Amino acid sequence: NKVKRPYMGISGIDLDEKTANANNLVVGIYVKSIDEFSAAEKSGLKIGDVIIQADGKNVSTMDELNEIKNTHQIGDEMKIKVNRDGQEKELTITLGEQP
Repeated sequence: NKVKRPYMGISGIDLDEKTANANNLVVGIYVKSIDEFSAAEKSGLKIGDVIIQADGKNVSTMDELNEIKNTHQIGDEMKIKVNRDGQEKELTITLGEQP
């Protein structure tokens, strides 16, 4: 019996200060792809967004994001903050089930 983990449906690139500065972005997680029909897509997250916070905690790696995500149950809401074109936006992801 497999443990079901809550699922967002993104792949991301960890941006450290050097990479962020070189690309005119902020430190965080650059959203590289979003699975169709996933929790992330439904929340309005877009490719190119940089995730900077989850549940009010700063995140800069997928590991940190997954750690916070895995404290939740499937169906829980997780608040994330993204930087999109220099503007900060707050989104709510209702976590799905790993397909």
